[in-house]
Amino acid sequence: MDWKLRLHRWFDALIPARGPSWNEAVAFAREIKSDLHVTSDPAEIERQDIAIARPTRSTIATHQASEDLRAWLGDVDCRLHALVLLNTITELGEPVGEDLAERHTRLQERLRPCPVTEVAASVSRRGQE
Repeated sequence: MDWKLRLHRWFDALIPARGPSWNEAVAFAREIKSDLHVTSDPAEIERQDIAIARPTRSTIATHQASEDLRAWLGDVDCRLHALVLLNTITELGEPVGEDLAERHTRLQERLRPCPVTEVAASVSRRGQE
């Protein structure tokens, strides 16, 4: 067969991409929602997919906010030191924020790792086993 237009070069692009099936992915999805189960029923797969999509979106937004806060807090020590130095300049007036270092320490004690980061680390460890 002679392909005058050389369309055969594009056949690979016409084959639909196939990712993992629900039953292959459910073990990883259980890290997000523990009551998921394997099934071949398309309606049940859709129901479970919707059930993990809602909390996942809000978790991602929370994760981003957590990462932004962590980045901002990363240079707080430098800011606190600058505040201490500024408070020694009497011409600037009364010292301010003298309790900030203690409050920052209390905040650091209450911070916990983001659940998305913990799940990603867990999945990563599984992949290395």
